[in-house]
Amino acid sequence: MNESLFRFLNNLVGQNYFFDEVVLFSANLLIFSVIIALAFYILKAKEGKEVTLKNSAVVLLTVFTAFACAEVIKNQFPNPRPFVALDSVNMLFEHGDYDSFPSGHTAILSAFAFALMFYSRRIGLIMLLVAFITGIARVMSGVHWPVDIIGGFLLGGFFALLTHYSYLEYQKRYGKPGRRVFDIEK
Repeated sequence: MNESLFRFLNNLVGQNYFFDEVVLFSANLLIFSVIIALAFYILKAKEGKEVTLKNSAVVLLTVFTAFACAEVIKNQFPNPRPFVALDSVNMLFEHGDYDSFPSGHTAILSAFAFALMFYSRRIGLIMLLVAFITGIARVMSGVHWPVDIIGGFLLGGFFALLTHYSYLEYQKRYGKPGRRVFDIEK
């Protein structure tokens, strides 16, 4: 199933130059565009600056730990990328050979999305859609298996939950009343 879904998605590229460019952007640059846009939004926030900065620090810690764990898994358990394991893969860009599982891009974006959901469900859901688009685009580009994307989503979600609930526990024990973060948007 992993290979057949990969083949289906990967065969969608190589047919149209414009579509390939959109997939290439989504696979590589969308992550940076979104992070820059959110950083700009955070810096421009006028109300609740201290809470916004604390929330941002927790979100960044989530993203960093998910990325670090993904890198450890990739280094400890090398897994060939589709273009190494299969013949006739449509490649949109060059990439490393044996660091396929889990998808680092998807782990970063899903950790970002799930962590943001605790702060703003609307922004978190938009980011989850961005993570999904990026993951699919990386499969279409020929550099990831579908299971790599699922692994990245699970890893990002796990670290978002772990960091969120660890920080809430920390706030319960050491936080000052009225200064707690993650007041969920209603």
